[in-house]
Amino acid sequence: MQRNTPTNIARLRKGDRFYFISDKKKGIHEVTGFSKGKVNYNKINGFKHQWFWDRTINENKEVIFLRHTIIQQGDQCFVQDLEIGDVFYMPGNIDAELEVLEKNDMEIKLKSLGTKNVLYTHPLSTGIFIRNSKN
Repeated sequence: MQRNTPTNIARLRKGDRFYFISDKKKGIHEVTGFSKGKVNYNKINGFKHQWFWDRTINENKEVIFLRHTIIQQGDQCFVQDLEIGDVFYMPGNIDAELEVLEKNDMEIKLKSLGTKNVLYTHPLSTGIFIRNSKN
């Protein structure tokens, strides 16, 4: 789903960020869960939830999608968003699976799973997430 896409709140995943169409200030909210025809959400204030409790809303409410915060298999993301041990491939080279070894602000150390070569890339390079080290 693309950023700033109008959608039904029931189509969002846990961790997705959105704002309400009727909100003039465009306050950012995050989906925290689902229950019996309702969607639980919380307002984001900086990097944390603003409220101590989740609020619920009917799942037919129209919202504007902003972004996913939990990366799913097949999602395109920045390499800096991946964790150590995650496996991904670059969009132009789907044959070479790469594993994240180390991360810092300037570069990310990778290992090619096929050839065992060590590579370095910029944190803002894009990749397609395949799986994490736990799978």
